[in-house]
Order: sequence, then C-alpha cells, then structure tokens
Amino acid sequence: MSGEQEPDCYLVIKMGDQVINDEEKTLRKDTQNPKWYADYQFACMLPGPATLRIEIWEHNEFMKDEFIGYTEIDCEDRFLNKKWCRFPLEAKPIESRAIESEDGFEGIGRISCFMELIPMKYKSHPRHEIEPPPKLKCELRIIIWETKNCKHMDEKEQCNDLFVRCYPRNVDKMQDTDTHFRCR
Repeated sequence: MSGEQEPDCYLVIKMGDQVINDEEKTLRKDTQNPKWYADYQFACMLPGPATLRIEIWEHNEFMKDEFIGYTEIDCEDRFLNKKWCRFPLEAKPIESRAIESEDGFEGIGRISCFMELIPMKYKSHPRHEIEPPPKLKCELRIIIWETKNCKHMDEKEQCNDLFVRCYPRNVDKMQDTDTHFRCR
C-alpha cells in the first residue's frame, strides 16, 4: 500500500445469529497493524452454531466499507480438544491466525487473539482485563561509523560539517545528532 493512506479498520464478530459490529471502535491510526485490546462475549450452546467468525473491515467515509478478510474458529472442535478446553486457564493461549480473503486466499495478514470457552458453572469467573502494554520510556542511540561519497561543501578545504537528522515515526519533531565539524 505504498503511497496510499493506511486503512481505518474495525471488527465484525459473528456466531450463529449473534453479531457484534464494532464500527464505533474504528481505529483511525493510519496503520497496517491495528491493535484493538478489546474483548467480546457470546452465549452459545454446544452442539449448535459453533463457528466464531472474526471479520476485519475498512471504514470508508465516502463509499461502502470494504471487507478486508476473516478468520474462523470452530468452537465445538475447541470444546472437544483437551488442549483448549481447560478452565480456568492460568496462561491464556494467544494464537496467531491467518486472515483469509473471501476467495479463500490465505496470507493477507494475521490476527492475534485468544478464546475461552467458559462452562456455565464458571459463569461468575471474572473476565480477563485486556490492556495495551505500558509505554516504555527509553533513549535511542545511533552511532554513525562512516559516510561515503559525500560531496564536499567546502571545496577549498575539501571537508564538511556533518550531522544526521532523524524523523522518528509518531514523534512531532525531528532530531539531529551533534555536528562533526571539518570532516574529511
């Protein structure tokens, strides 16, 4: 998508006749890697409609919203699999699932999620709080060892006063290194 604006994405989650359209939480962050940090809950009966479908849509202000892709999880299969059906779980098994297009083509992206099947006897068990990781304050240090083929701006002395200018993503101002005067 070079040169294009990144998509504003939202989720539509379906199970049987239940649908959650989370368009109000459209992420307008101009990113190919949106992070929702949200949880959704459905009531279900097994056996019964057992396929959980997670769809990713692109919001469009002026035209019809565009379908990006989906992933599906067979809840009945999960319920019958001892690896997935242990409750309560101490460690949440986060999985990375392929996002498929409508024509069945995999590889248009991945979605990370976890799913719990909670038997009714554990209904009062508290929901897992989902939050973004805390921001980490840090300092970035860049060491420039060498430059090549720099045109000499001071032709008489055959040297330059060199510095490096950085434009960190999501930072409002550019940053410069110190200046190395009279470099040859």
